Amino acid sequence: MRAMRWFLPVVAALGVARPALAEGPMLRFIGQQIIATGTMAEGTVVGGLSGIDYDPVSGRYVAISDDRSRYGPARFYEIGFSLSSRGFGGVRVTGVHFMKQPDDAPFAANAIDAESIRFVGGDLVYASEGNARAGVAPFVREMRGDGGFVRSFAVPAHYLPGRGSGIRYNLAFESLTLSGDGRRILAATEDTLAQDGVAASRRNGGRSRIVSFDRATGQPVAEYVYEIGAAAGLSELLTLDEGRYLALERSAEPGRDGRSAKLFLIDLAGASNVLGASELRGRDYRPVSRTLLFDLGTLGIPLDNLEGMTFGQALENGNRSLILVSDNNFSKDQVTQFLAFEVLPADRRDSAVVLASRQQDSGQ
Repeated sequence: MRAMRWFLPVVAALGVARPALAEGPMLRFIGQQIIATGTMAEGTVVGGLSGIDYDPVSGRYVAISDDRSRYGPARFYEIGFSLSSRGFGGVRVTGVHFMKQPDDAPFAANAIDAESIRFVGGDLVYASEGNARAGVAPFVREMRGDGGFVRSFAVPAHYLPGRGSGIRYNLAFESLTLSGDGRRILAATEDTLAQDGVAASRRNGGRSRIVSFDRATGQPVAEYVYEIGAAAGLSELLTLDEGRYLALERSAEPGRDGRSAKLFLIDLAGASNVLGASELRGRDYRPVSRTLLFDLGTLGIPLDNLEGMTFGQALENGNRSLILVSDNNFSKDQVTQFLAFEVLPADRRDSAVVLASRQQDSGQ
């Protein structure tokens, strides 16, 4: 495995938009780590990391690759970090696990496009966005820690790819998280279903759907509409507490100074439950509330294709960390980028930290 490169020292006093925990977390940027494209681990190419999660019980980090079994079997990695409030000193791949079909066979090429992963007890849940061009349906599944199949969740029919309906190519299930009470699994599309309207572009935003599954039965129990900003896609959700989540949006295409990415606070309270609505056109509904917390472009570093997000290990001062990871698309022009933040307690949220307090924006 190639040596990892530390690019940035600790950068202090970079905050998010909200001054109180009741309204949203405050962050201090610690630093970044890079894994170069082409890095190998246990015979696989490390790349396409589209989701990351941390289990505080075992202390394990896992990161899932969206490799469609092109560069190796569909897989997820175990990751280790050297991280403290004083700096981000290293990242290493400590293990590789291959995901299996219900018959215990590996996934064939283009049969999976895994995008997000979360711990659920001793198991893991993960989402695949399928392949609309090839008629491959998106799915949400549970697997064992070794990648073995456990069960599938029942995805509503209106997500299935069809003529003028269902998921769009490469814009399906990108986000996955658990509800605050742990009783539901939430998955969200990156952009608009074909029958729900136009996809996000530089001129207009899009409409993602968030579907909530009952964890006990595997059945969908609610759907909500998340309105995406122009030229953006919803790439991850992360639970704050019951009904409130962090949402990571990033640009679909790189710009002159790299890609853009923003963190939003969203709240499901008051949002319409559109469960069973096969089409949103012409339908009245209230979307989830959405407030800009932090524009990651203000960090002053080039951003890669950020797609994964998790609350991580407790730092030595007792504060928890937040980790973001990018999908390098296995491109020589991109890298796998990890960003680390400290989540600040209320008594640290003074005016010197809240630099982004004027970024609040419910419509982007």
